[in-house]
Amino acid sequence: MSKRLRLLLAVVGLMLAGVGASAQPQFHVGPYLQHVTQTSITIMWETTEPADSRVDYGLSAEYGSHAASPEPAKIHTVTLTGLKPDTHYFYRVTSGGLTSEGATFDTAIPADKPFRFAVYGDSRSSDPTMCRRVCEAIAKGQPRIVINVGDVVTNGSEYDQWKTQFLDPASAFSRTVPLYVAIGNHEQNAHWYYDYVSYPAPENYYAFSYGNSRFVVMDTNQDYAPNSPQYKWLVAELSSKEAQAAAWLFAFFHHPPYSEGWDNPSYDGEPLVRRHLVPLLEKCGVDMVFNGHTHDYERGFMNGVYWIITGGGGASLDHWVRGFEHIAISKYVYHYCELDVTARELTLRAVTPDGQVIDTVTVRRRPVS
Repeated sequence: MSKRLRLLLAVVGLMLAGVGASAQPQFHVGPYLQHVTQTSITIMWETTEPADSRVDYGLSAEYGSHAASPEPAKIHTVTLTGLKPDTHYFYRVTSGGLTSEGATFDTAIPADKPFRFAVYGDSRSSDPTMCRRVCEAIAKGQPRIVINVGDVVTNGSEYDQWKTQFLDPASAFSRTVPLYVAIGNHEQNAHWYYDYVSYPAPENYYAFSYGNSRFVVMDTNQDYAPNSPQYKWLVAELSSKEAQAAAWLFAFFHHPPYSEGWDNPSYDGEPLVRRHLVPLLEKCGVDMVFNGHTHDYERGFMNGVYWIITGGGGASLDHWVRGFEHIAISKYVYHYCELDVTARELTLRAVTPDGQVIDTVTVRRRPVS
């Protein structure tokens, strides 16, 4: 047998040996944190190839506990349970023999402890540089949770955008701080939204408690008229024992009922939001509502409710002023909102990526009748 033939057979043998062998997975996004309670938290990540899921965690970097699933997956979701309230944990994730760097998380706090949370929105952009700056600024403030009010991608059906426009910029904080989303119109109700998040069912609208507050997240892309499933859910949620017991009640959805800023001067907000949601939120004692959709910052106050638009997370800014009387301030700047919450008062600051505070307001809890 000639040397050339032996070499050819060796190459063929190597090719045949590789048939059926799976590629070594690599981390594609994450890990990042989702829904947190006093005793549980969900950790998600994505690998380039299907693989098993494992999370090691504990009170030190030596870990000591783990949760795992042998089922191969590319988008991994592991929920840790039986945790201690208000406790600092260390964790790392492993898939297919590939292990992430260590990170940390904190479980939710008791109702008597002050806390900080952050809100931003309309972070989508073909150039995520500004979104990254906003997320890095959010991280410096060390919030306990972060809520995005929607439009995290330009086109929800485009798989690549979930990484480049949303999860990569958010990684500035999301490895250590749980991230919640109020779904926007640009997400297009695509399956990728449901694949990449893990919230209470049905996930496009949901509610959760943190500290002394109740957070109600809605989907204004879907039917919310009276007698719709979402409206009935909202009525039940706002009258629930969790909402009634909360010191502060916050609502989040994408479309604002009123807006100063929009490229189209005929846009004056969402009439159906004004018709169906505003009266209910006012009646049920919601303290503050956060929206996006308009790419600016706005603060208004009407009938006992503060209406905040925080749509300066990275998308190109809008530039129209309509002049609604109840809107006290509107600014066309990139920003996020940072809120400090205690039992008796909350303070909101709108902050630019370079740390400039463009607005602040302190709200004192209304006396219980």
